[in-house]
Amino acid sequence: MQAVVRRIKFDFLTALVGGTAAGLAIFLVATQISPKLAVLATVGLGATAVILINPLWGYYLTALLIPVERFGRLTEDTSEFTVSIMRMVGLVTLGALLLHAAIRKWRVRFGVAFWLYSTYTLLAIVSLTYTTDFYGTVRACGQIVGNLLFFFLILNIVNDFKLARRGVILWLAATTVIALYTTFDWHFGKERIVESAIGAAGTRFQAVHLDSSEWEESLTGVWRAIGSTSHSAVYGINLILTLPFFAFFLSRGHLSRHWRIVLFLSLLVVLYNILLTNTRSVMLVAMLVLILSLVRRLLVVRFSAVLSALVLAVIALPFVNYPILQRVLELRNYTYRRSSTLRLRLSYWDAGLRVAENSWLFGIGVGNKNEIPRYLKHARAPEQTTVHNEYLQTFMELGIIGWLTHFAFVFLLLLYGILAVRILRSLNVEPEQQWFLTACQIAMIAVLVYGVQCDVFRFPLKGWWLVAGLTCILHEQAWLRLRESRRQPPQASGEGAAV
Repeated sequence: MQAVVRRIKFDFLTALVGGTAAGLAIFLVATQISPKLAVLATVGLGATAVILINPLWGYYLTALLIPVERFGRLTEDTSEFTVSIMRMVGLVTLGALLLHAAIRKWRVRFGVAFWLYSTYTLLAIVSLTYTTDFYGTVRACGQIVGNLLFFFLILNIVNDFKLARRGVILWLAATTVIALYTTFDWHFGKERIVESAIGAAGTRFQAVHLDSSEWEESLTGVWRAIGSTSHSAVYGINLILTLPFFAFFLSRGHLSRHWRIVLFLSLLVVLYNILLTNTRSVMLVAMLVLILSLVRRLLVVRFSAVLSALVLAVIALPFVNYPILQRVLELRNYTYRRSSTLRLRLSYWDAGLRVAENSWLFGIGVGNKNEIPRYLKHARAPEQTTVHNEYLQTFMELGIIGWLTHFAFVFLLLLYGILAVRILRSLNVEPEQQWFLTACQIAMIAVLVYGVQCDVFRFPLKGWWLVAGLTCILHEQAWLRLRESRRQPPQASGEGAAV
């Protein structure tokens, strides 16, 4: 009887969603709106209805949209408020979750990590009152609030390891598709986007950037893969964050042989895109992540995999344009003398230290890009820029109080991952979950290292926020397991109580 009732409800909801979507499509066509807009609106309404019925579908769709970024933005990147498909899906999912929580009386999760980042968010909003870059601070505050809402969503919609695993799989799948698209655009695309055009609607789907910033090394500029992002550094860290999870599924996840082959080929595509970013810091941090994965035994290297990778590399060798990739392939380009970017960055850090010295208590306001150029002495100083160092940037923006709040949050999450693994290991349970948490730890360490040469948390780093939320959930579940094990009385046997 219950099965019949569920079937009737499903048929009713299907008819409701389908009928409403069809009705909207007819209405939009009748009002002479463009067919493209009519289709998008109809699909959007249908997706909204499905998410309202079951918020889990919103979680799956959000995970799938994590790497889309610039491809899914509906406004220019320079807009005061950025509107994107992912933000819309995230807000609908959050609304659906809160609606279901109110009706079904679910317990809403917050936790220490959430309140720490909420404090940081409040400090960022307060900095609007004294910043010298009001619109930059408004944009930064919007991104920070978005991060907080996304973190809250993950905390409250994921309630077991299976959901965490599925979300990461969807994230890896979408990343692979974008990497394939970028590879195609690199080899067969006819246009290369210049820096001034990045973020414009007309160049939305161009994935390769012609960078002339290192004018001392190349008069014609270098090619950089930016994928679906606005910069090769952002694309690079997005790819790097996936590496520990590729390692997890290849070596420690319970997958069939066919899926392992698919994952292996996907990993090779992602690694090739890391090379195509043509960015030295991306190469170095990617190598660090792979080494950490090997040291932590998250990644198990098999002879067959190495041989297959070498064969594919030899086959792909004729298609690699060495002069374009010379920047990252030659070791001498990693030296101070050969890197104008490194020299310029050191001058930024020097300027940032002087800014921080003058505003050490409350900072200059989040997202403030007006101060650093005032302290730069060389002629090519940009009108607006950041200091390109996460640790110094955070100190500059919100002073010592904001710095301590932000990094207390970040290191607490890393600690959660370490403690959860130790708890599960002590209980001798969930080996797959232990390895998954190890992948989370390596991803977080990668971001901390990457932050030395760029303000990484100012990126739309939704992959990291997914990992952060999942780490909190799995840590909470590990503690619940520990408490339950302590409450259980020892089981009796024929020879006495078991130890």
